Order: sequence, then structure tokens, then C-alpha cells
Amino acid sequence: MPADRLYLMKEKLDQCVGPTIVTGLVKYFSDQPISEGYQKYEQWINQINLSNSQWKNIYRECVIASPNWLMKTDELRAIGGFDQLTYPEDYDLVFRWYQHRFEIKTMNHVTLFWREHPDRTSRNSNHYDQEHFFNLKIRRFIELDWNSEPVILWGNNIKTQLCSQVFKAHDIPFQKLIISNYQSIEDHADSQLLVSVYPEPEERNQMEGYLKKINRHQGKDWWYV
Repeated sequence: MPADRLYLMKEKLDQCVGPTIVTGLVKYFSDQPISEGYQKYEQWINQINLSNSQWKNIYRECVIASPNWLMKTDELRAIGGFDQLTYPEDYDLVFRWYQHRFEIKTMNHVTLFWREHPDRTSRNSNHYDQEHFFNLKIRRFIELDWNSEPVILWGNNIKTQLCSQVFKAHDIPFQKLIISNYQSIEDHADSQLLVSVYPEPEERNQMEGYLKKINRHQGKDWWYV
């Protein structure tokens, strides 16, 4: 971490009122080339935090880097600390912050140089495979945001399959919808949407703009997974 990271993050936290998480930007480094997937995740998590859109994107990926946050000890204890966290445990802790409506404050500079290497636990332990991630986040969706109506799974890929497995296990009604034309969503205007595709920026902006036009709001009516 940068030499002044803790000082600056504590200074930021001392200025905050109410339950708050202070974080910053990340930068991967390695003695090997950084994969395209990790490069995209670095760009994505930085953009999400700079735009203060963490909770809108909570079901897509873990929105706070696990080695890159600071909070007050009594606020951590008040939400149960690290007791009974479910793997992947860093993501589960972020869901607790979401549940208790913590505010997130982002430093606009790098506060974590994130080491990437082939022996990382997240690369080798089955606690961190896709099935565990989806089991966690779809269960949290059911607990925290599901409105008891059938859910639309928008897409047709491995993410859709993993979501389906969790909904079936919990007897939650859902329907799969293959995206051929995003305007077809008007036929399901009253359903909550979990979107399992993430198009390129131009198409993504068009889709998000259309959903907003028909009064469907990210983080309330629909989410990326």
C-alpha cells in the first residue's frame, strides 16, 4: 500500500458522519502479464467506486476490494464483525454493509497495489469459484431485494444457469428471457430483472437508457449479475 494510505484514509473517515466505508482505487501488479480479465475488473471496480454506484452493481461483482477499505471498529462490531461470514467472505461482508446502508467514500487515487500471482487462494480454492459466488449473491438478492414476484433472468449463459439453480433450490419463481431485442422487456414491465449479459459500452448505454426511459431503475428494478 502507498506509504500515506492509512493516514489519508483515516483522515477521510474522521470527516464522515454515520456508518461509512472508506476505500480507494486499485492497481494490479505482477511479475507476469496481467490477464485481460483482471485488467477489465480493475477498470470496472475503479469506475464503480469513482461514480459512487456500488450498491447499484452489488450483484454483479464484489464492489469493494477486500484489502482496500477502512471503517470504524464499533460499526464493524455492530453488524456482527467477522462472525458467521459465508465464503466468499469478503463479498459477504460487503453485503452486510449494503444491508445496513453504509455510505461509501472513495479516495480518487490508488490506495492498493494488488498483487496478482497464480498461487492466490482466490485462484485455487473452490470457496471462490463461480458457483459459490452465485450461491451467495442470489441468496442475498432473495433476502434483501426480492419483492415476492417472479424474477426475469435476462440472458442465456453460464450466469443464467447458476442463477436458475439457486432460485430452484429456494423455490423462487423465475423466467428466462433471451435478449434478442432489449425493447422486448416491456412485456415484463412489472418484474424484477437480473441481467446476465454485459454488452460493450455503446450497446450497454442504449440498453440502460431504454430501461430508464420505461421507468426501470438500476438498483431498484433491475441489476447486472
